[in-house]
Amino acid sequence: MNKPTSVRSSVLVVEDDLSVRRFLVYALQHLGFRVSECEDVHSAERFLDQVLPQVVLHESGTDLVRWAHDERSGLPVIGMSAEHFKGDEMLDAGAVDFLPKPIDLHMLRDMLERHKITIGRDEPTGPTPTLNGTRPHLTDAPRAWMRAARQKQGSISQPGS
Repeated sequence: MNKPTSVRSSVLVVEDDLSVRRFLVYALQHLGFRVSECEDVHSAERFLDQVLPQVVLHESGTDLVRWAHDERSGLPVIGMSAEHFKGDEMLDAGAVDFLPKPIDLHMLRDMLERHKITIGRDEPTGPTPTLNGTRPHLTDAPRAWMRAARQKQGSISQPGS
């Protein structure tokens, strides 16, 4: 097996709920991170065989936390769950921190900074998202994405239809 390639300024989001996963991907991209996503532990393990991000955001379970700690030299994993008691389980398994759901984006940003997971100054992060020439607030950007996604799915009627 080849050694996985480390990628600075990157986050892997492992979340089975598509809307939560897309929300986190969009918000982290807005912060300037390179973001990859997986819907389950097995796809995350396959991904991590090839690429090592700076951190993994993982929902609910301890399997990936233990695997990342044992097999990937302590790759930092931040656990996430709406069930707050799972925080202790994930921290005991080796997670570096725990993020309760519903997710507070400011808490996520502060948590990443606290663990020194930052955007690399020497790496391009892509264009900064803008709305009418200004950078949208973190909480506004995901709402706009969700609205656009619902319109695309046809759950919101378009004006004039």
